[in-house]
Amino acid sequence: MTYFLSKALWALFKPLTAITLLLVLGLLAQKLARKSSLLRRTGGVFIGLSALLIFMLGFTNVPDRMLYVLENQAATSKLPENPAGIIILGGGLNPRVTRSRQVDYALDGSGDRLIRGFELARKFPGIPLVYSGGPARQSETRDMETEVARRLAIALYGNDLNMISESRSRNTWENAVFTKTLVNPKPGDVWIVVTSAYHGVRTRGIFQKIGFEINLQPTDYRAEFDIPFELSVDPVGQLKKAELTLKELAGIIAYTLLGRMDWPFGK
Repeated sequence: MTYFLSKALWALFKPLTAITLLLVLGLLAQKLARKSSLLRRTGGVFIGLSALLIFMLGFTNVPDRMLYVLENQAATSKLPENPAGIIILGGGLNPRVTRSRQVDYALDGSGDRLIRGFELARKFPGIPLVYSGGPARQSETRDMETEVARRLAIALYGNDLNMISESRSRNTWENAVFTKTLVNPKPGDVWIVVTSAYHGVRTRGIFQKIGFEINLQPTDYRAEFDIPFELSVDPVGQLKKAELTLKELAGIIAYTLLGRMDWPFGK
């Protein structure tokens, strides 16, 4: 229930959708105002707010700076000398494209996760490599991420790098819980977890909450640089970064309220 509710709420409140709703409500209020000055002013506020948001999130570098700060919270840790295994969190592959185009694999925007995970698997040969990622929909049973990841490993290295598939999880909480059940880590074991840098804070918090000791290796950096405020000529790119950052912050807040992680940004 929590999974589907989170998807529905985010579909409604993602930045571009929220801005569009504000604009529509503002225009509607203006149209219905007639003799109501309060309604007219409210409509004007909504329209102005939507214009301000589209300017700040699309035509400035504010989203890039927000994402830069979030990514820097997940600093790369020194690799352990004898890790018990490696876990790649799903998200680097696109099973739907794989199916529709009838290809062996198709990398997604987070493909760096696989590259870094495979690199570490070669650095520490023989240890288990877990790919954790289930279907986005229950009806998707063919060419799931875990199957595609295994095919990619074989295509690149001629073997599956001692891969173990965790193919039930649909979100980060399930990634952690199902993987812990699957590998049953012993006391003192340290597992390397590879995920996108923007996702590192939530990942670390969840694994810590369930008592699974990890060494976080963030990758897939999206923020370009940390510079003072300036205008942007890439509104599509900035809006994507705003959506990515706000979605992750919403996830951190939700998981904290649900008791699935501790608040990571101080008291």
